[in-house]
Formats: sequence, C-alpha cells, structure tokens
Amino acid sequence: MTPKSQSDRWVSYLSVYERATYLFITIVAVIYICYHVYTDSLRYDGILNLYDFAPGWSFLGREQDISDFEWHYWFNKFWAISPWYLGHICLSKIMENHSFRSKKFVYTVYSFVALSKLVGWQIVVLILVHAAVMFVASLSEWPSLVWIASLALLSTLNLEACVNVMKGFLEGDDEDTLYYLLMFTIALSNIRLTSFFLERCWQRNKKYSNPTSDRPKDDTLTSEDSIYIQRGVEVQGQSEVMGYSFSDVVFYVMYLPLFFTGPILTYDLFRKQLNEARAKMTSVPNGRICLRVLRFISWAYFNEFILHYFYFHALQSRIQVLDNVSKFTLAGLGFCHGQFFMLKYHVMFGYPGTVARFDNLEAPDGPKCISYIYLYSDMWKFFDRGLYSFLKRYIYIPCGGSKEGFLRQVIGSLMCFMYIFYWHGAEYYILLFILLNYAGVSLEIFGALICRTTVVKRLETDILSRAMVQRVHGMFSIPIFLMSCISVFCFFGGKEVGYLFYRRLILDNNLSSWLLLIFLVFCAIQNAIEVNKWLQRRQKLKTN
Repeated sequence: MTPKSQSDRWVSYLSVYERATYLFITIVAVIYICYHVYTDSLRYDGILNLYDFAPGWSFLGREQDISDFEWHYWFNKFWAISPWYLGHICLSKIMENHSFRSKKFVYTVYSFVALSKLVGWQIVVLILVHAAVMFVASLSEWPSLVWIASLALLSTLNLEACVNVMKGFLEGDDEDTLYYLLMFTIALSNIRLTSFFLERCWQRNKKYSNPTSDRPKDDTLTSEDSIYIQRGVEVQGQSEVMGYSFSDVVFYVMYLPLFFTGPILTYDLFRKQLNEARAKMTSVPNGRICLRVLRFISWAYFNEFILHYFYFHALQSRIQVLDNVSKFTLAGLGFCHGQFFMLKYHVMFGYPGTVARFDNLEAPDGPKCISYIYLYSDMWKFFDRGLYSFLKRYIYIPCGGSKEGFLRQVIGSLMCFMYIFYWHGAEYYILLFILLNYAGVSLEIFGALICRTTVVKRLETDILSRAMVQRVHGMFSIPIFLMSCISVFCFFGGKEVGYLFYRRLILDNNLSSWLLLIFLVFCAIQNAIEVNKWLQRRQKLKTN
C-alpha cells in the first residue's frame, strides 16, 4: 500500500465496520471449509491408503494420519535428540565460567559423540569429507571456486551412482530412514559449509572494508536483518575465538542444537554472536527460555492432535478422492495443509533455536503465520528466514541486489530460485513451484516500479482515497495470491495435485464460483494488510 505520508503508514484507513466485515467473512469461510475437510475425512476413511494411518491416542479412539513422513519422522526423532540437547545445556552451564576456547573444544567433542550415536559415524565422516573438499577449494580464495565445489558436492545427492555408494555405507536401513536422514543433514550442512567458506574467502580478500561488519551492503535490509546485525555486534581484538580455521568450520557445522533441522544461521552471525557471548551473560533468563521450549512442545502435540481428526495428507495422496470431493473441501485441504506446514516448521525451527539460546545464540525465528502473508516476497522473507538470509547475502546481493536496477534485481531473484530448485533435488514439480514463485516475485517487483511512477503516485495521493488505494492494491494482489496457492500445491503434492487444484478451482469454475472465490480471497488479503499494519505499529512502539 502506498500512503500519502511516511509518518502515518501504519494507520488503518478502512472503517471499523468494513474491517469487521472482512474478518467475520473470513472466519466463517475458514470454519466452513475446515468442517468440510473434517466430514470428508470421515466419509472417505475406508478407501484411503491403509498405510497412511496408525493407531492414535487411546483416549481419543481414532486413527492418526501419519502420511506426512517428514513430520512423523522428526516428531519421533526429537525424542531421541532431546536427551542430548539436555546434556548440551548442562554442559553449557558447567562450562559457563571457562574460556570459550576450552568450551568450543568440549562442545565439538560432545557433538561428535552425540551425532555418532544419533546419525551414525558414516554420516559424520561424510560431512567431514565435504568440509575438507570445500576447505581445499577455499585455499584459492576464489568465491567462485567455493561455489563450484559446493554445487558439485550437492550434486552427489542427486546422482544415482553417488546415491548407491552412500546407501552402501548405511547398514540395516531397510525402510530408507537413515538415507532420508543422510540426505536431509547433508543438504543443510552444505549450506553451512558454503556460508563458512564464502566468508573465509571474503575475509582473506578483504572485499568489504568496514572493520565492524563484513556483511554485504544492500539498501533493502529489513528491520529483522538489522535486528540480527545488532544482536551480533562483533567484539574486535585478539581475544576473538571464532575465526576461519578448519576447527572453526567443524564446530560450526556440527553445532548440535542447530544441526538437524536448523534454522540456518549464516556463519557471519554465528561467529559474531559467539564472539560476543564470551563478554556477557545472556539477557534472557533461563526460566523464560524453558517456557519457550514448553511452548514448542505444546505446538508439537497440537499438531499430533489435529492429525487425529483432519486427514488432509491422506486425502491429498489419493487423486481419485481429490477429484470427487467438493470444491469447498478442496479449498479446505489447501488451507489445512498450508497451516500445518507452517506449524510443522514452527516447531522444527523453534525448538532447536530455543535450545541454542542457552549458548547466547539467537537463531532466526520460525515462520510467520501464513494467514496474514499474501505477497510472494514476504512469504520467502518470513517463512524460512535463515534460508532467506543465506540467499540474500551470498546470491542476491552479489548479483546486484536492488541497487543495480530492475534487470539485476530480476537476475538476482532468478539465481536464488535456481539454487533453491537445485538444492531441493531438481525434480520437475520443484521446477513448477520455482517458476511460479519467480513469476510472482517478478510481477511484484514490476508492480512496485509502476507504483513509483509519477502518474500512479498522483492518482493515489490526489484522486483516490487511502482506503480505496488499499482496496485497489488488494484486488491487484488476487491473481498473484492464487498463483502462489497453485505453486504451493505443486510443492506439497507434486505436479498432478497442483494441476488438479488448478483445474478444479480455476479452470472449471463458473461465474458465480469465480466471484465467490475472488470475494473471499479479497477479504483474506484485506485482513492480512490490517494484521501487518498492526504488527508494524507494535514494532514501532517497541523501538520508540
């Protein structure tokens, strides 16, 4: 939205009655489509895949949908990891008054022992081999060679010959669970290794001259980027203990709290925060951190509870069922799947990130609620914030960022999306997801340029009211929002599921269905705009 003045950008321009109407309609619509998902979960229970279910909690008397392998795996895996987290926390408190150099050595040894037990020594050795290869590449001090080594190592996860060799290392893996763990942890470690060795090359080349921050400069740093930088103010001098040696990269990559699921903390921030942590105690009381841990555990069990009543994963895995359910159920499936995906990563990022707080590390927060995110760019900024920070620092800004004009901005975005495509496995459905996302982001960039033209500025400031400007912007956001939904359905269920949603919700709609869809999406977007304004007002009050 383009306001008339910068000072009142957080003011709501719509009347309280209009805002209440949008909110009421959206709440009723969400309840209605979720009710359809619930009733169809009961109706089609008998014809869904038998292996998608397991006995649920006995006091509920219902089966549980376990077809989301990622959630089911990590929910159970965290029970095995948590005792080691507790040991790490206790070790942190025991070593609290020791020098950080000794703590780093003890942490590294502890991480080796824990990871050897949790993932197997084979995966640990493989990660060390990757680190050694990239360390050799970084000796050239050429960032381009680091990227070549990074992508080459990432390719081993996609080449059948390399996959067969790695599977041969894993013993007793009849259900491919260890193979999944290997793929997951190696992919995350690749990002950390790339971050470390690019920072090492930049430090050696002294590419960035500011002595207090070697972070690339860009004029579009978000407020959260600034917060991360402020939290990681580097302590200069000879007492720094986190540098760019091989022992540092081993400690960084093997750091236990963030090893398994992230969130990703780029090495520049990891190094700054740990160098600062030796000089002061944490400002957050340990009791408050424990409450955060309990909050994420509560969300995990809420997810488990939901899967006893809403079988949206199992329904989505049966194309024949998707083709027969009502369009309200179809919309509900998309809504429930998106919300569950957000809550899943809220736990998978938030729980480990909170454990890291005991070491004075503030990892990126988990995803924002997707109910009030309606722009492609915001989805990428605020869902996986660690990945966004990585892409922005090491790909987008080096390609020119927003300072070099529209063309360089679009090229930078394209390179980011191509990396995401390759990092996720270079599958066709991922390509569809990436192309639709790239198109959406490019349209947003182009729309922002149009909004900055003299004609549009005059139209919005001198002719249209502020409320009407917000409504018009909401209308123009509808096609991009719908395209984002289709791209997400491709990501969740593959190309067949994505096309089915597109065909039934877009192509096969009659005029009345189209008008209803547009109206409901319009209401949801207006709610999202209002929620974001409220969050911005609250952030402004905190900073004043």
